[in-house]
Amino acid sequence: MASKKKILIVEDEPQIVLGLTDALEFEGFEVLSAGTGRTGVSMARQHKPQAVLLDLMLPDVNGFEVCEELRRIDHFVPRRSRRLASEPRS
Repeated sequence: MASKKKILIVEDEPQIVLGLTDALEFEGFEVLSAGTGRTGVSMARQHKPQAVLLDLMLPDVNGFEVCEELRRIDHFVPRRSRRLASEPRS
């Protein structure tokens, strides 16, 4: 049996983490989560996920800083990003 692909969610809203976790686990992924940017970077170093879902507005550092730190850890990390807004634009 092949090992599950790991996805790290770096998000400080528990309801969002829960929804994403349920959906991703249903699709067969192993899901890890971190509530702060610093914890997310540490978990990425330790677990080496295949993908990271990253909130831009975290309580300790912003998501862009976390992204740059992840690129320093592994410079082969592609820069693919999608901005999702939780509130409709006016």
